[in-house]
Amino acid sequence: MLIDNERAVAQWVFKNNKRAGATTGTLANAACYYLAVRSLNEVYGVVGIRISQGEILSAFESNVLMAVLSETATVMERELLRKREETASELANSEKLRANLLRSISHDLRTPLTSICGNADMLLQDKLGEEKRKKVCSYIYDDSLWLINLVENLLSVTRIEDGTMNIKKQAELLEDIIDEALKHVSRKSSEYHIEVQMEDEMQLVKVDSRLILQVIINIVDNAMKYTPSGGTIKVMDHQPKGTVFDFTLPVEEVRIHE
Repeated sequence: MLIDNERAVAQWVFKNNKRAGATTGTLANAACYYLAVRSLNEVYGVVGIRISQGEILSAFESNVLMAVLSETATVMERELLRKREETASELANSEKLRANLLRSISHDLRTPLTSICGNADMLLQDKLGEEKRKKVCSYIYDDSLWLINLVENLLSVTRIEDGTMNIKKQAELLEDIIDEALKHVSRKSSEYHIEVQMEDEMQLVKVDSRLILQVIINIVDNAMKYTPSGGTIKVMDHQPKGTVFDFTLPVEEVRIHE
């Protein structure tokens, strides 16, 4: 009960930014003398000093106590300001990242959507031969897959940010993962020479194949974006240091280590 009473006095001091407790005229029955650790506008904490009945702090003790509290408040204020600045900086960086992501997504969405609309309009005109119709349908299908991959990327980013990403690792043949990924890259892949070089065709890797597939698709698509038509893109694995996806471009080389 005594602890509850003392806590109530400390909470009153914190809330009202005034001293209270023993030797004061407010809640004088408390066992301790309570003072706020404060700056001009904010209270950071409360200090309680046990005082025996009838005891009074001397002027010197009171001055030392106030000096210590003032220095403590200054340090706490600086730390609070530092944390607020860090939070503001993180928020600004997060907003900047989101803005850049939205711009990038808007740009990436525009190309396949425009293509789908144009090809669908051609189908609606019903003036195409059977062979041309099949080709246009394949374009629409490829662009739709590209959009699905983009949405999967966005969902993955969201799951990573909110901590709900569920990674399921299991042994997979690396060659099978790469082959499957190359089936889903942009239809522009026909404009490039994509080579796969494996040191060991039976190499097993413990990964979440669904996520690694998306990684390979993204990187190959990105390589095609910055490679002139007719260029060569090589996907190679290296042992024993681990798996390396090595994309050799006409001008530069991009290496991504797992």
